[in-house]
Amino acid sequence: MSRPCIIICNFNDKEVKLLKTYGSMMGLKDQIRVNWTNGNTLIKDILEDNISSECEEEIRDRAIIFNDLPNMKVSMFIDNMKKMRIAPAMKAIVTDTSINWTLSHLLKNLIEERKAERQGREAKHVEE
Repeated sequence: MSRPCIIICNFNDKEVKLLKTYGSMMGLKDQIRVNWTNGNTLIKDILEDNISSECEEEIRDRAIIFNDLPNMKVSMFIDNMKKMRIAPAMKAIVTDTSINWTLSHLLKNLIEERKAERQGREAKHVEE
């Protein structure tokens, strides 16, 4: 879906304010805030502002999900997150595959990738 934006997932109010301010300075004014209660919502529905809040599965890991942004802008945003002293979060770019995943499914895959990276192995995608 052609909607240049970032999806901010499971961040606290103070961090969201920092991310929104910084994003606006970079020209990323379109920012969508979600949390674990939105986990049953498909990424494509989040991008269409059709967000459900009925998820009971608590995946509270934080993530920033980039959609339809140039790689250079994504890299700059990630580099500057470190400078803003925002604790590290998982990062993803929406793909043709992940756009049809639920938020929870995407987070589970990011968690698996993080574990695999720490153990020096290749990640296996989690099935829904």
